[in-house]
Amino acid sequence: MICPGCGKEIPDNLETCPECGASLKSDAAQEEQKDEEAILRDALSGQYEIVRKLGEGGMAIVYLAYELALNRDVAIKLLHRKLHHDMEFVERFKREARIAAKLEHPNIVRIYRIIDDKQFCYFVMNYIRGGTLSDRIKKCGPLPVNDILRWSMDVCSALSYAHKQGVIHRDLKPDNIMMDTDDHAIVMDFGIARAAQVSTITKKGAVIGSPQYMSPELASGTQIDNRSDIYSMGVVLYQMATATLPFQSKDALTLMYSHIHDVPEPPDIRNPDVPVWLRDIILICLSKYPKDRYPTVDELSQALAEYRIPETSTTVQFGTSQKKRKTGQIIDILEKIPVLRGLTSAQLRKILSISSKQLFSKDDVLCHEGEESYKIFILLKGMLCVTFEDGKELSRITPLGIVGEMGVFTGQRRSATVVASSDCIVLTIHKTDLFNLFRKDPHMGILVLMNVVEDMAHKMRVNNILVEELKQVCPPDEYSMILSRVLKTFEK
Repeated sequence: MICPGCGKEIPDNLETCPECGASLKSDAAQEEQKDEEAILRDALSGQYEIVRKLGEGGMAIVYLAYELALNRDVAIKLLHRKLHHDMEFVERFKREARIAAKLEHPNIVRIYRIIDDKQFCYFVMNYIRGGTLSDRIKKCGPLPVNDILRWSMDVCSALSYAHKQGVIHRDLKPDNIMMDTDDHAIVMDFGIARAAQVSTITKKGAVIGSPQYMSPELASGTQIDNRSDIYSMGVVLYQMATATLPFQSKDALTLMYSHIHDVPEPPDIRNPDVPVWLRDIILICLSKYPKDRYPTVDELSQALAEYRIPETSTTVQFGTSQKKRKTGQIIDILEKIPVLRGLTSAQLRKILSISSKQLFSKDDVLCHEGEESYKIFILLKGMLCVTFEDGKELSRITPLGIVGEMGVFTGQRRSATVVASSDCIVLTIHKTDLFNLFRKDPHMGILVLMNVVEDMAHKMRVNNILVEELKQVCPPDEYSMILSRVLKTFEK
């Protein structure tokens, strides 16, 4: 059928358009819903005032309401009347809602009350004003990397808490992730989906839940654990990074089959701006077998946190209408960086594909003395200050300067702290991604290594020195140790 709101072709059995939210009900059904809303208004009179409908899904309708006694806005989720007559379902729904109501976490929507009378079954929850993550994706397309990390870690925090309380979400999707006024991600409907999950298909053949986000084990009706939510989180990450779903079909059973059997297209194929490390995290989450995913959401969160930049800085998204021109400008800049000297344009583009371009504000710390060296920073604009922990300044880095390369290649910890002396634009390259690139192109790796050694010699104020002469400016033991570590790194 064709949606009357947006004109897109959609499955016949839906009640609302997944693209624009328009109602697909017949005129008679819409009139019936208006009558139902009027009855609800009368039933809640004196306690709540219904303001407007916020949304509708396969299980329930959500209204914005005003709670008179406590002088606050709330959201009321009303179970569809057609489901209210199934007493077994209602009891299960209430039982799981009570479990969810016990969850108290800053990234989980609070459930205040659960009501079941002869007319209605509904629960009252706190109202989040910022819209859904789904709204953000529809408006912005692929999201900036640091926003993906920040909001995903909020969701992981909520999932981790719920899992420790024995609650599995079962229906995690962008529509169930709200964005509050402080731009934090808030997860709703914890545990509610389990009420509908007697099987993945009801007696009438309609799918309960969201087939686009179902784990293979949930789609096949087998036993699930916390790792089912990790799979769904992988689908959410995929959608945040590409603004598309890994599997797309108008038919729910086809989608469920794909989750069970088909291999998803890597997200960096859909969106070339997706960093390699984010692609790998997403694909681990989307593994068919739970044993191949992250064991817990805490471990997923740790993997994401490794790449998150400070709150005061902002990831610059390459995916714009002027991407080709901007990429060409960055390639021109990379050609002038000493450690990348001699690389072809194609090789520089490979370097750029594994890099993240970031903005750092003045006084932001890029890395601390004593930390493991797993990132290289290339300064494109601004100034960096290299200091010891005691505050003594070691050097200043100007545009086209590089920091962290020796630690990455030798395996040594950071020998100093790097701080932004002004607002800076920095290109960050992760060690794992760089070495994976070198394994695919050993010639590039050797050339970069030679440049790194020559650049180190230059920093030691020895001009025009040959690599073979490096031992003349290093103590023999230190030269042997550095060379040995570098060679062992590349052997690995």
